[in-house]
Amino acid sequence: MVEDIKKIGTLRIDMTQSAATLLDLAHSMGLYDIQKWVSEEDVQQFLDTKKWIAFIASDSEIGDGMPCGVVSIGIEEEGRLWIELIAVDETYRRRGVATTLINCLIKWGQTNKQRALFVDVDDDNYPAVNLYKSTGFRQAGKIDEYYYDSSTAMVFVKKL
Repeated sequence: MVEDIKKIGTLRIDMTQSAATLLDLAHSMGLYDIQKWVSEEDVQQFLDTKKWIAFIASDSEIGDGMPCGVVSIGIEEEGRLWIELIAVDETYRRRGVATTLINCLIKWGQTNKQRALFVDVDDDNYPAVNLYKSTGFRQAGKIDEYYYDSSTAMVFVKKL
């Protein structure tokens, strides 16, 4: 359990090994195009082989815990972790869920002796840019025409 100080009460953070659950939750929380860039079969293989780790945040004050956020990281060589996806249910946005999930990743990375956490974000996704900056990430670069829609990615890094 992770205590959150912003109007939510208590968030419960659990690891998941189910690609279907991860992708269904991410889709329901606004990542509508997720199937364009990753298949359920690939994600399940990544989870099974420990190339990805995924967490679900639940509001423990609602029944068995209403899922309110998801995040996954890819584990790469040389101690690099990449945030592969992060999504928060619309009713829980701007209430500390994404920050709590990122802090969970940071703690996991430090505990597992990883070197750095990376993320790429669309350069016009200002809420995400502000989130990463507020959690200690610094901009490491920009990549033009990075995404399938030819938009520009900003790459951020947080040393662990």
